[in-house]
Amino acid sequence: MTKRAVLKFGLMPVTVGAVAIIAQVAYLRLTAQSFYGNELTMCIALGHWLVWTGLGSLIGARLVRHNISEKWLAAIVISYGFILIIFAGLLFLVRQIAGIPVGTVSGLGTIFAWTFVLFSLPAWLNGLFFPLIVSWVKIKTEFSPVHMVYAAEVIGSALGSLLFAGLILLGVSTFDCLLVIVWLMMVLAIWIFMRSNSLRLGLIIVITLMIVLLSSIFHGVITNWKWAPFQTLIGRESPHLALNTVRYAEDITVYGDDQPLWTFGNREKAEEWTHFALLNHPRPRSVLIIGIGNAEICREIGRHPSVEKILIVQPDRILHKMVTQFDSFDTADMTIKVIHADPTLFLRKKDERFDVVLLNIPLPVNAQWNRFYTREFFETVHAQMGTTGVLMLNLPGDEEFLQSAHLEFLKIIENTTLKVFKETTWIPGLTIHLLAGDFLLKNDREYIAETMQKRGLKTVYVNDYFLQDRLSDWKIDFLTSRVSEAEIQEINTITRPIGYYYDTVLWGQRTGGFIKKVYPVLRKVGFIPLLIGFVALILIVRLIARRKNCYPAVRMAGVGFWIMGLESVAVIIFQSLVGSVYLWIVFLTFAYMLGSGLGAIIQLKWAKTETVFRRYGWLLWLFLPIALTLPLTGGWSLILVALFVGLILFSGGLVAGCFFPMMVKSYLAQEDKVANTAGRIYAADIFGSALGVYLISGVVIPVWGIIPALILVFAVAVTIGDQQDLSVIVW
Repeated sequence: MTKRAVLKFGLMPVTVGAVAIIAQVAYLRLTAQSFYGNELTMCIALGHWLVWTGLGSLIGARLVRHNISEKWLAAIVISYGFILIIFAGLLFLVRQIAGIPVGTVSGLGTIFAWTFVLFSLPAWLNGLFFPLIVSWVKIKTEFSPVHMVYAAEVIGSALGSLLFAGLILLGVSTFDCLLVIVWLMMVLAIWIFMRSNSLRLGLIIVITLMIVLLSSIFHGVITNWKWAPFQTLIGRESPHLALNTVRYAEDITVYGDDQPLWTFGNREKAEEWTHFALLNHPRPRSVLIIGIGNAEICREIGRHPSVEKILIVQPDRILHKMVTQFDSFDTADMTIKVIHADPTLFLRKKDERFDVVLLNIPLPVNAQWNRFYTREFFETVHAQMGTTGVLMLNLPGDEEFLQSAHLEFLKIIENTTLKVFKETTWIPGLTIHLLAGDFLLKNDREYIAETMQKRGLKTVYVNDYFLQDRLSDWKIDFLTSRVSEAEIQEINTITRPIGYYYDTVLWGQRTGGFIKKVYPVLRKVGFIPLLIGFVALILIVRLIARRKNCYPAVRMAGVGFWIMGLESVAVIIFQSLVGSVYLWIVFLTFAYMLGSGLGAIIQLKWAKTETVFRRYGWLLWLFLPIALTLPLTGGWSLILVALFVGLILFSGGLVAGCFFPMMVKSYLAQEDKVANTAGRIYAADIFGSALGVYLISGVVIPVWGIIPALILVFAVAVTIGDQQDLSVIVW
């Protein structure tokens, strides 16, 4: 076959792969914009996408029994494109459709139900394409269809992930990214599957005009409808968040996804989030703000006459512009410097001492934010503080009632800080402040009021009346005694993100979801019973599969579980060690997809692949989960961590890419229908991946941590190995 023919028949699966990955990521981002965006939410959404994709592949495997004309393929592709766009718009507007007010935290059941419905048709159509394109390539060419389509699709996914990252970096919105790639797919389908030039031209013009119209409607009518009754002033997307500045009456607020980040003119919040920490330092000169730091906060810090310098470290450049858009910094009496970098990476390179550190970041709702509440991060901050340095955290609170899970959450944060700092003290309120340092810290009203008077602070809200209520003896006693009663001794670390676990439980308590009961029960039962039960279940399924002649599909499902579990852990490790790196995570996806594509090509071109794989391949499957623990030992440079994790996923993809056509070949010994068999094996791979996402990301990591997750991945690799594979290990 000529290179031109390979390009022609490979271009469509490449494009479909790019659309699939961009649509998947876009739907996940839109889910985060509409709902509570932590790993559990993303786990549910991704799991739904994979389940529906698997079902679509099974249906596609049945459809290929009938000859589908190229015109019908073109119609399916165009329908798929518009379905993706329509349902993305519905997902964007889901709060209005469901009657959920803006800023209200949604329950797990609500998220589960709506994403299940809104992901159904788009992901189901996405699953159709693999068997349909395999059938099309088989009919039109003499090339090995499974190898070609699989390799082209995963390489397309790799390229699509890079394209999406590039567009986001250029300031293109998630919805417009989806429009761009869908337009490319539909134009390509028209060009390949249509024979009439006039029909081609007419359809391309119509589709182009429709895409432009949809973009304008989305950024106009649909966006205004989403934020009603708020008036939308400015909307931007950063690599991390969808940011919107909205007005309601006289209040102007910046929202990140669907949660308020800052309300302009809220001087009470600015005073409260600054003065308690600065008043505990005898003479604060340098202040470090990690996260949101705007003119209102800096103005309050500047009221302390000794302050000479404020350094703001904010990784999100667009977010900083949004929270500083209506005011300018007054630099007459002090130096204010803004650094756009990951706080952990910056502090490790910074050789400077800070007197006060204010942590103005979101709560540990996910791994991205949880790492700022870990012992490892507190150690990094402590190394940059003087002997009288003060760190302040802002945590959810209540003045009269605290549930047991809430108390355990506060206790764990206190335990974690005390592993690094010598002293802590609590400031009670609806927002609880935890102060940490290496000297005796004060939270009594007399000391705070006296120090304010000595420094001549002119505040509006933090005054004698405010302090008498906020720092009353009974409120301080209530908070400190209740926290001390919590018997939990654990701390929050990268390998065991307890903060993420408890925030998820608190989320369930606020919304009435069942997760508030399930997580504590699982944590009490322990990881070992789950491990034993899951391994036993796999062995039973293997035994049944051998009798039902579907063993290759079961093994492929196991491989899907293995690789998705490995990728889930790799992403968490990467976020924790390298930083809030949305675009870097795209690099990890690229590494895995590239490895899968090359694996399929190697399996086709190298005759001894199957023999080598059976002898040595499973050793790599067993080795990779173990190897992924090495960066957790510490002392690695960030570049080395990035390259190593990328290599792990590339290697996993390489072996998975070799394995997929082998399982199709094995199944073909039972059913001589290439496209049908490929669709079934593809569906098995997807279903296994979905189970891996649900179990690893949704249960094991938040409840027990990273190491148990890798143990489960390792156990699955052992359990799904054949006797030929395992004999090598025994030998």
